[in-house]
Amino acid sequence: MVFIVVGAIFVALLDGFGVFSAWQNVRGDAKDASQAAFQSLLEHNNDPTVARQAADSSLRQNGDAMTSFSISQPQGSTPQVTVSATREAKTYVFKYGTHLPLVGGLFKHMLRAHATRSSGTDY
Repeated sequence: MVFIVVGAIFVALLDGFGVFSAWQNVRGDAKDASQAAFQSLLEHNNDPTVARQAADSSLRQNGDAMTSFSISQPQGSTPQVTVSATREAKTYVFKYGTHLPLVGGLFKHMLRAHATRSSGTDY
C-alpha cells in the first residue's frame, strides 16, 4: 500500500515538473524566436516574410508551434517583433485529466504551455 502511495506521489511530481518545464521552455523559445526574427528582419531589408520564416524555424527546432507573429515599428525607432508560441507538456497521468467532466478544461489549459515575447524586451 505504501508503495502505491509513494508511486502516485512520484508520478504527480514528475508530471508537475514536466508541466513547469514546458512553460519555462516555451517562454525562452518565444524570446529566442523573436530575436531571430528581429536579426533576420535587419539583415534582409525589413522583409517580414523572411523574419516570419526565421521565427517559425527557430520554434520548430525546439518543438514549439507559432500561434501569432507581428512586427511593429513606431516612428523613429527600430522595429519590434512579437512572437507567440505554444507547446504541449509531456506528462504521464495529467493528460488523462483532460477527460474529466468538471476540471478537463483546466487540465487542457495547464498542459498547453504558451507565451508571447517581443524582441528588445527583457521579461
